[in-house]
Amino acid sequence: MKPLRCFLTRFRSVSLKLIATLSLILLSACGQPDPPLRVALLEWPPYELAFWARDKGWLDQDKVELLEFKTPAEVTRAFSTGAVDIIAVTTDFALALAAQHPDTRIFLVIDASNGGDVVLSRQPASSGQELSGKTIAVEAGPLGNYMLSRFLDHFSLQRSDLNIEYVDIPQQVDHWKNKDVDLLITYEPNKTRVINEGAQVIFSSQQIPNEIVDVFLVRESLIRDREHDL
Repeated sequence: MKPLRCFLTRFRSVSLKLIATLSLILLSACGQPDPPLRVALLEWPPYELAFWARDKGWLDQDKVELLEFKTPAEVTRAFSTGAVDIIAVTTDFALALAAQHPDTRIFLVIDASNGGDVVLSRQPASSGQELSGKTIAVEAGPLGNYMLSRFLDHFSLQRSDLNIEYVDIPQQVDHWKNKDVDLLITYEPNKTRVINEGAQVIFSSQQIPNEIVDVFLVRESLIRDREHDL
């Protein structure tokens, strides 16, 4: 009986240690709060409302971290690499990301562009003949190319009728001031900055209503795991 008592004593000791260890692990896991949701936003007036809400104390910064980016390419790259949890982009980017990452989901529509996206010109123009041979600057990406396509359709032009230069949003105003381009596809705040330099709006998203829509994108796992926080 002595070996049996010794075995049982040792077994109880090991069991108690195991239970204690598991309990500590579970308590530790329960006590760890979820990290803040990292939200990537562009420099774009409607998104500034989120920063304003944060500064007013209406967003719990323990649950939400707002990050501002200069270009959609930076935003989508951050999303693809997992550096952020939520991004605000147009549906053009959403479709492109969904093709690369099938678990991408739209969970909120933010706004629809009603004149915020524009084609600016140095001179008024009402026909494609007036625009043929001009140099146009556009951001490389789904939205820029979509606006370019709709602009060409509107004026019955082909891509070969224009000299197309791809210029990122942060450099567009300087390109315009340096007179490197005749036409520019852009959005706020560059829109107002370039209009203040004498540019004319010859085409805008007001002529293609509800075709450019801003949305919040997440991965499907975030909807599953943190629905309440979303």
